[in-house]
Amino acid sequence: TPAYRAARAYLCRIGLGPAAVDAGLRRWGGDTEAIVAADPYILMDLPRVGWTIADGVASRLGITGADPRRLRAAGVYALRSAAQDGHCWIDEAALADAGRGAQAGLASRGLAGAMAAAGLGPADIAQGLDLACVPRDLDDDEAPRAPVTCDAGRYYLTDLLVAECDVAADLRRIAGATVAAVEVTDADVAGLDPDQDRAVRAAAIGAVVVLTGGPGTGKTHTSRAILAVVR
Repeated sequence: TPAYRAARAYLCRIGLGPAAVDAGLRRWGGDTEAIVAADPYILMDLPRVGWTIADGVASRLGITGADPRRLRAAGVYALRSAAQDGHCWIDEAALADAGRGAQAGLASRGLAGAMAAAGLGPADIAQGLDLACVPRDLDDDEAPRAPVTCDAGRYYLTDLLVAECDVAADLRRIAGATVAAVEVTDADVAGLDPDQDRAVRAAAIGAVVVLTGGPGTGKTHTSRAILAVVR
Protein backbone atom coordinates (compact mmCIF):
# COMPACT_ATOMS: atom_id res chain seq x y z
CA THR A 1 0.00 0.00 0.00
CA PRO A 2 1.12 3.63 -0.42
CA ALA A 3 1.18 4.09 3.38
CA TYR A 4 3.37 1.03 3.80
CA ARG A 5 5.78 2.19 1.08
CA ALA A 6 5.92 5.65 2.64
CA ALA A 7 6.69 4.11 6.03
CA ARG A 8 9.53 2.04 4.55
CA ALA A 9 10.97 5.10 2.84
CA TYR A 10 10.77 7.05 6.11
CA LEU A 11 12.64 4.42 8.12
CA CYS A 12 15.34 4.19 5.47
CA ARG A 13 15.61 7.98 5.34
CA ILE A 14 16.27 8.30 9.06
CA GLY A 15 19.15 5.85 8.81
CA LEU A 16 17.79 2.46 9.84
CA GLY A 17 19.28 -0.74 8.43
CA PRO A 18 17.28 -3.45 6.62
CA ALA A 19 16.62 -5.58 9.72
CA ALA A 20 15.34 -2.60 11.72
CA VAL A 21 13.22 -1.36 8.82
CA ASP A 22 11.54 -4.74 8.43
CA ALA A 23 10.97 -5.04 12.19
CA GLY A 24 9.51 -1.55 12.36
CA LEU A 25 7.13 -2.19 9.49
CA ARG A 26 5.97 -5.47 11.03
CA ARG A 27 5.30 -3.70 14.30
CA TRP A 28 3.79 -0.40 13.19
CA GLY A 29 2.84 -0.76 9.52
CA GLY A 30 1.58 2.37 7.80
CA ASP A 31 1.43 4.26 11.10
CA THR A 32 5.20 4.06 11.53
CA GLU A 33 6.04 7.72 10.93
CA ALA A 34 3.36 9.01 13.31
CA ILE A 35 4.39 6.58 16.05
CA VAL A 36 8.08 7.42 15.71
CA ALA A 37 7.32 11.15 15.65
CA ALA A 38 5.43 10.82 18.95
CA ASP A 39 8.42 9.12 20.63
CA PRO A 40 11.51 8.50 18.47
CA TYR A 41 13.15 6.51 21.25
CA ILE A 42 10.78 3.66 20.51
CA LEU A 43 13.22 2.96 17.68
CA MET A 44 15.61 1.53 20.29
CA ASP A 45 13.29 -1.47 20.56
CA LEU A 46 14.27 -2.43 17.00
CA PRO A 47 17.31 -4.56 16.04
CA ARG A 48 20.63 -2.71 15.87
CA VAL A 49 19.14 0.67 16.75
CA GLY A 50 20.90 2.25 19.68
CA TRP A 51 20.98 5.54 21.48
CA THR A 52 22.91 7.46 18.84
CA ILE A 53 20.43 6.84 16.02
CA ALA A 54 17.32 7.32 18.16
CA ASP A 55 18.66 10.47 19.83
CA GLY A 56 19.65 11.87 16.44
CA VAL A 57 16.11 11.37 15.12
CA ALA A 58 14.69 12.89 18.30
CA SER A 59 16.98 15.92 17.99
CA ARG A 60 15.80 16.58 14.44
CA LEU A 61 12.24 16.48 15.75
CA GLY A 62 13.06 19.01 18.46
CA ILE A 63 13.17 16.51 21.34
CA THR A 64 16.28 17.46 23.28
CA GLY A 65 17.64 18.17 26.76
CA ALA A 66 15.43 17.11 29.62
CA ASP A 67 12.35 16.21 27.57
CA PRO A 68 10.65 13.40 29.55
CA ARG A 69 10.77 11.09 26.53
CA ARG A 70 14.51 11.60 26.27
CA LEU A 71 15.08 11.11 30.00
CA ARG A 72 13.01 7.94 30.01
CA ALA A 73 14.93 6.48 27.08
CA ALA A 74 18.25 7.52 28.61
CA GLY A 75 17.34 5.73 31.82
CA VAL A 76 16.62 2.49 29.97
CA TYR A 77 19.74 2.94 27.84
CA ALA A 78 21.88 3.44 30.93
CA LEU A 79 20.42 0.37 32.64
CA ARG A 80 20.94 -1.77 29.53
CA SER A 81 24.52 -0.54 29.31
CA ALA A 82 25.09 -1.49 32.95
CA ALA A 83 23.60 -4.93 32.27
CA GLN A 84 26.03 -5.45 29.40
CA ASP A 85 28.79 -4.86 31.94
CA GLY A 86 27.34 -7.62 34.12
CA HIS A 87 25.26 -5.57 36.57
CA CYS A 88 21.83 -6.93 37.50
CA TRP A 89 20.68 -3.61 38.96
CA ILE A 90 21.82 -0.06 39.68
CA ASP A 91 21.02 2.28 42.53
CA GLU A 92 21.72 5.86 43.59
CA ALA A 93 25.27 5.05 44.65
CA ALA A 94 26.04 3.39 41.30
CA LEU A 95 24.65 6.39 39.46
CA ALA A 96 26.75 8.80 41.51
CA ASP A 97 29.90 6.77 40.92
CA ALA A 98 29.22 6.51 37.19
CA GLY A 99 28.49 10.23 37.06
CA ARG A 100 31.92 11.00 38.47
CA GLY A 101 33.51 8.75 35.85
CA ALA A 102 31.56 10.34 33.03
CA GLN A 103 32.41 13.84 34.24
CA ALA A 104 36.10 12.99 34.42
CA GLY A 105 36.06 11.68 30.86
CA LEU A 106 37.03 8.20 31.98
CA ALA A 107 33.95 6.46 30.62
CA SER A 108 33.85 4.57 27.36
CA ARG A 109 31.31 1.83 28.15
CA GLY A 110 28.84 0.62 30.73
CA LEU A 111 26.74 2.91 32.87
CA ALA A 112 29.25 5.77 32.88
CA GLY A 113 29.67 5.51 29.11
CA ALA A 114 25.91 5.72 28.61
CA MET A 115 25.69 8.79 30.82
CA ALA A 116 28.51 10.44 28.91
CA ALA A 117 26.89 9.63 25.56
CA ALA A 118 23.57 11.08 26.69
CA GLY A 119 25.21 14.08 28.33
CA LEU A 120 23.09 13.57 31.44
CA GLY A 121 23.95 13.44 35.12
CA PRO A 122 22.89 11.01 37.87
CA ALA A 123 19.78 12.99 38.83
CA ASP A 124 18.58 13.06 35.21
CA ILE A 125 19.14 9.33 34.75
CA ALA A 126 17.35 8.61 38.05
CA GLN A 127 14.41 10.69 36.85
CA GLY A 128 14.42 8.79 33.58
CA LEU A 129 14.45 5.46 35.39
CA ASP A 130 11.45 6.53 37.44
CA LEU A 131 9.65 7.49 34.23
CA ALA A 132 10.56 4.12 32.71
CA CYS A 133 8.79 2.35 35.56
CA VAL A 134 5.56 3.49 33.91
CA PRO A 135 4.58 1.60 30.73
CA ARG A 136 4.70 3.64 27.52
CA ASP A 137 1.13 4.29 26.30
CA LEU A 138 0.89 3.21 22.67
CA ASP A 139 -2.89 2.76 22.69
CA ASP A 140 -2.32 -0.96 22.19
CA ASP A 141 -4.95 -3.54 23.08
CA GLU A 142 -2.46 -5.09 25.50
CA ALA A 143 -0.76 -2.74 27.93
CA PRO A 144 3.03 -3.02 27.54
CA ARG A 145 5.05 -4.02 30.56
CA ALA A 146 7.19 -1.28 32.09
CA PRO A 147 10.81 -1.76 30.94
CA VAL A 148 12.16 -0.93 34.41
CA THR A 149 11.23 -2.23 37.84
CA CYS A 150 12.27 -0.43 41.03
CA ASP A 151 12.48 -2.39 44.26
CA ALA A 152 13.99 -1.08 47.50
CA GLY A 153 15.88 1.65 45.67
CA ARG A 154 17.31 -0.70 43.06
CA TYR A 155 16.46 -0.39 39.38
CA TYR A 156 16.21 -3.56 37.30
CA LEU A 157 15.46 -4.23 33.66
CA THR A 158 12.08 -5.88 34.04
CA ASP A 159 12.67 -8.65 31.51
CA LEU A 160 15.99 -9.59 33.10
CA LEU A 161 14.49 -9.48 36.59
CA VAL A 162 11.66 -11.81 35.56
CA ALA A 163 14.17 -14.15 33.91
CA GLU A 164 16.36 -14.16 37.03
CA CYS A 165 13.39 -14.94 39.25
CA ASP A 166 12.39 -17.80 36.96
CA VAL A 167 15.93 -19.20 37.02
CA ALA A 168 16.08 -18.88 40.81
CA ALA A 169 12.77 -20.74 41.15
CA ASP A 170 14.03 -23.52 38.89
CA LEU A 171 17.29 -23.77 40.84
CA ARG A 172 15.39 -24.05 44.13
CA ARG A 173 13.21 -26.80 42.66
CA ILE A 174 16.18 -28.73 41.29
CA ALA A 175 18.20 -28.25 44.47
CA GLY A 176 15.44 -29.90 46.44
CA ALA A 177 15.57 -33.04 44.33
CA THR A 178 17.10 -36.25 45.62
CA VAL A 179 19.98 -37.50 43.51
CA ALA A 180 22.15 -40.57 43.71
CA ALA A 181 25.79 -39.78 44.41
CA VAL A 182 28.31 -40.77 41.76
CA GLU A 183 31.74 -42.09 42.66
CA VAL A 184 34.65 -39.94 41.50
CA THR A 185 37.97 -41.66 41.00
CA ASP A 186 41.41 -40.10 40.87
CA ALA A 187 41.46 -40.83 37.15
CA ASP A 188 38.30 -38.75 36.72
CA VAL A 189 40.01 -35.63 38.06
CA ALA A 190 43.50 -36.22 36.70
CA GLY A 191 44.97 -33.03 35.31
CA LEU A 192 42.50 -30.74 37.10
CA ASP A 193 43.57 -28.04 39.52
CA PRO A 194 42.17 -28.06 43.08
CA ASP A 195 39.22 -25.77 42.31
CA GLN A 196 38.26 -27.81 39.26
CA ASP A 197 38.61 -31.02 41.28
CA ARG A 198 36.23 -29.65 43.92
CA ALA A 199 33.73 -28.67 41.24
CA VAL A 200 33.68 -32.18 39.79
CA ARG A 201 33.26 -33.80 43.21
CA ALA A 202 30.49 -31.34 44.15
CA ALA A 203 28.62 -32.12 40.94
CA ALA A 204 28.85 -35.82 41.69
CA ILE A 205 26.89 -35.51 44.93
CA GLY A 206 24.61 -32.52 44.43
CA ALA A 207 21.63 -31.67 42.26
CA VAL A 208 22.89 -28.15 41.53
CA VAL A 209 26.39 -26.81 41.02
CA VAL A 210 27.14 -23.27 39.86
CA LEU A 211 30.41 -23.11 37.95
CA THR A 212 31.90 -19.63 37.57
CA GLY A 213 35.21 -18.17 36.50
CA GLY A 214 36.79 -15.68 34.16
CA PRO A 215 38.02 -16.38 30.63
CA GLY A 216 40.69 -19.05 30.48
CA THR A 217 40.06 -20.49 33.95
CA GLY A 218 38.98 -23.88 32.60
CA LYS A 219 35.18 -23.81 32.84
CA THR A 220 34.76 -25.77 29.61
CA HIS A 221 37.44 -28.29 30.60
CA THR A 222 35.81 -28.74 34.02
CA SER A 223 32.36 -29.12 32.47
CA ARG A 224 33.64 -31.91 30.25
CA ALA A 225 35.07 -33.66 33.31
CA ILE A 226 31.74 -33.31 35.14
CA LEU A 227 29.80 -34.71 32.20
CA ALA A 228 32.20 -37.64 31.92
CA VAL A 229 31.59 -38.49 35.58
CA VAL A 230 27.82 -38.10 35.79
CA ARG A 231 27.12 -39.94 32.55
